[in-house]
Amino acid sequence: MLIQAPDDPAAYLPLSPTDFHLLLVLSRGNSYGYALMKAMQAQSGGVIRPEIGSLYRILARLVGAGLAAAAGDRVPESDGPGRPRRYYRITSLGHTVVEAETARLRALIGQASGGALADSRGEA
Repeated sequence: MLIQAPDDPAAYLPLSPTDFHLLLVLSRGNSYGYALMKAMQAQSGGVIRPEIGSLYRILARLVGAGLAAAAGDRVPESDGPGRPRRYYRITSLGHTVVEAETARLRALIGQASGGALADSRGEA
């Protein structure tokens, strides 16, 4: 049974850090599992380091939610034998959700930068 994803990006927020980084990488272009994993590690300064099996479960969940999709046919590896690579892409809903999460995080950082941290410690 196909479950239709809500069109309201707020329904997906907040994103987990792993989901956010994965969608950010996909927003730069189509990619496949191992390359996604390496790009997420680089983008996060090594903080986000999903195992390949976990990454494919996350991709399946994001595809099921309509935030990502398979990007056409599998492409054979050009650098040797092995299984064909399956490429993924971000959907337009995925882009909208990434933009909404980015705005949410900016607002949160604005609150922290605007004195909320100093005020909570009793400083002026």
